[in-house]
Amino acid sequence: MISLLFIASQGVISIQIGNILSSRMIREYLQSSMQGEINSPMSAIESKLDQIPASDILKCCNRAEYRWLLEDIDIEGERIFLIAGEAGYEAIKGSLYLYTAETLIGYADKARAARDNFLISSTSNSKPLAVSATKLSGGAETGYLIYIRPIYNIKLIKSLEFLRTASTTTSLLLLSIGLGVTLLIILKPLRGIRSDLAEIKWNQLAKARLPSKNYPKEVAPLISEFNRMIKRLYKSSENQKQFASTISHEFRTPLTVISGFIQSVLNRSQGLTQGEKNSLEIANKEVARINRMLSDLLDLSRSENNQLKIRYEPFSIKESVESAIRICQKAFPQQILILEAPSQSLQALGDIDRFTQCLSNLIGNAAKYSSKEQPIKISIKITEKLIQVSVIDQGPGIAKSQLKKIFKSFTRAEGVKLPKGETSSGLGLAIVKMLMTAMDGLVGVESEEGQGSIFTLTIKKAE
Repeated sequence: MISLLFIASQGVISIQIGNILSSRMIREYLQSSMQGEINSPMSAIESKLDQIPASDILKCCNRAEYRWLLEDIDIEGERIFLIAGEAGYEAIKGSLYLYTAETLIGYADKARAARDNFLISSTSNSKPLAVSATKLSGGAETGYLIYIRPIYNIKLIKSLEFLRTASTTTSLLLLSIGLGVTLLIILKPLRGIRSDLAEIKWNQLAKARLPSKNYPKEVAPLISEFNRMIKRLYKSSENQKQFASTISHEFRTPLTVISGFIQSVLNRSQGLTQGEKNSLEIANKEVARINRMLSDLLDLSRSENNQLKIRYEPFSIKESVESAIRICQKAFPQQILILEAPSQSLQALGDIDRFTQCLSNLIGNAAKYSSKEQPIKISIKITEKLIQVSVIDQGPGIAKSQLKKIFKSFTRAEGVKLPKGETSSGLGLAIVKMLMTAMDGLVGVESEEGQGSIFTLTIKKAE
């Protein structure tokens, strides 16, 4: 910022210096040229003053004598001569057609009071003027010969004004170019850092470093501190991944044992009351839910570590959809599921198990938020190169402002209440998006509050 201010101030100073030099040049030129132009009228007036006796010259002159002194001087163009002294002001004939008396008197007073008895009205006016005052021989009554002439039609003035305008424009243009080049030079290292940062991936922090040798020493401390931050992020990320992986693996064995014992008690004990059976079934359902959460966490951890294995091979889309429907019918036996599918066999490219997992997740979410009287429709549509599987429910719907948030980990749509007895980890849709992306597919959603939702899985069709 200091450099830019310095460059800008230099440009402004240069322009001001140019204006001062131009004004001085114009002033000197006009003083010289007007002195030459006034010589002839001045000689004529001095000749008449010489005709006055020496004893009367000190008492000269009154306004009538001013008119007598000026009567042989003619107006040329818009040039005006007048005499200003203690007797008053008197201008040559015809001058009042060009200027008012107040204007002439004002210029005469300013010229007599000005330095060197010379002034130039602002050249920004439509008709700028130059005014000179020359003392006539004799006493104070004799006064000054005032010469007023326009300068807008002087060829040199026109050229100088053009040059000043051109030089100012050129200076501003050069200043703008200079500022632009300066900014490019100053910001080049920052653009390089931004480019290097854009190439850093979250799952590649182990090798992510900014090379300090490629940048000026002024930004070296910034790069060094950033590299230290990357190391801390990598260590923290590794600890989180290790924790998630350990939790997922270590908890699965005891949960499997617990689930096995619950199933054994339910299958073999005939003396259980209905309340006891209900309690055991709820416990078994919660164990299954924890197992699903652990599987989701493990998948996320594997994805971040680039260890998630996804097959990319042809599979039957109908087989996958029917398998997902069977899984959900076991979890939600009272829910009505309707399948709309074309009769022909459809082959998709991807991982059948992962696609079934994604679809089961979407159907399970739809069943969780829908009443038993509201059927859930699973629709299969095909295009030239794609297969779309949609899960359509009549649940409470999702606000449009929340549609982008629901695919983030540990995030649920605001304003959507879970039915009594149901829980959500906020991982399901994030897992669906992650798996579909890994299969080179897409997941999308259309929803309105109170109108239900449509979640669609899009996957490539096998040739």
